Amino acid sequence: EVNYGDLSSLGYVGTYTETTETDPFSIEVAQGYFINSNLEVGGEFLYSNEDAQVTVRDAGTIIGTGGVDDTRLGISGYARYYFVPEGSTRFFGEAQLGWLDGSRDFAGSSSCDFDGFLFGISAGAIAFVTESSAIEAQLAFRSATLDGTDSGGLPFDIDATEVALLLGYTYFF
Repeated sequence: EVNYGDLSSLGYVGTYTETTETDPFSIEVAQGYFINSNLEVGGEFLYSNEDAQVTVRDAGTIIGTGGVDDTRLGISGYARYYFVPEGSTRFFGEAQLGWLDGSRDFAGSSSCDFDGFLFGISAGAIAFVTESSAIEAQLAFRSATLDGTDSGGLPFDIDATEVALLLGYTYFF
């Protein structure tokens, strides 16, 4: 009987155009425990960093550059319900609640720090490659309510949402 699950994902998608270069990196690691054959509960750790550099050109001449460095750390709990607990392909729904902390630096000119709550729901499928490992795909909706202060000490609020297609590798032991 499988009692534990582990999901890890590592992401890097760099983009480069004549005016913009973006280097994002993220890693998510989750550890879960099956309460019964349909219900898994667990925790997740997230680290992400995105470095973006912008070059402003006028008639081919560089007239300015700038950049943003964004770093985030998150920790959350989740509950995942498998609609069919057996078979080589299993469909599930998941809910997530957690805390996110981060900072954003604007090319040395200013910065801000923020933190707050993270909520997410997702639906997905897991397809077993071997008896104890699987490829996983999720369509996820995440929302964060963040409070922060900028480098001048001014407070701000951010309500951020994202819809993401997540791909991962799961190992059961």
